[in-house]
Amino acid sequence: MRSQAYPVPVKLAVVLGCAAVVVVLVVGPSAVALSASSRILDRTFLCTPTLLYGQIRDVDVVANPPYKYETTTTPAHVMVESGTYSPTSALTAVRARSWTSFGTTYRAGIFVSSRRCAQTAAPVPLARKGIPGPPTVWAKSVECQLRGKVLVHVRAVLERSVPWRRQDAAFVGARANVVSARVAVRAQASGAPVAYVELDSSGKTRLWFSPGCS
Repeated sequence: MRSQAYPVPVKLAVVLGCAAVVVVLVVGPSAVALSASSRILDRTFLCTPTLLYGQIRDVDVVANPPYKYETTTTPAHVMVESGTYSPTSALTAVRARSWTSFGTTYRAGIFVSSRRCAQTAAPVPLARKGIPGPPTVWAKSVECQLRGKVLVHVRAVLERSVPWRRQDAAFVGARANVVSARVAVRAQASGAPVAYVELDSSGKTRLWFSPGCS
């Protein structure tokens, strides 16, 4: 379901057959344990999306370049979310810079849900192969309804070396400004690509997504 924190176009839910979704978030070796400080984080996670009904689960992919909403300027960010918007609805989050909106501060860095995601060695290419183009370059959120878990692979370059560690009760990650990042989302069962996102050093985003998501 769409996060209310990001004003984006209306989404339509589509069932992706029986395939599970894999989200690839490249951010480093271990999803839970502390790691050595590094400017380059590259990790893949297996995440459990929110159950909607029956065996159908919800996964949303959000790609936003910098934009101004009312009096708040929001830096570029890429999110993989699931469920009704809440402080813990993100499965993975990439935020280029920190910002504050309606009294809530969103920290820059790479963050992964420690409650719903676990690191995996499953291979997920950081590429848009198999997903039609052209990419969406404006603020966009797409929703997919599917069966099973998702894989998330994210590769990010940070401004400075920081350790991968627990951030709070719900998230682990690395807190620093993000120079660039790539995120690949694929179905776990079939390996079919679902979405691929690029965030460059200028803050521009490019989102490719499967026709089964909208």
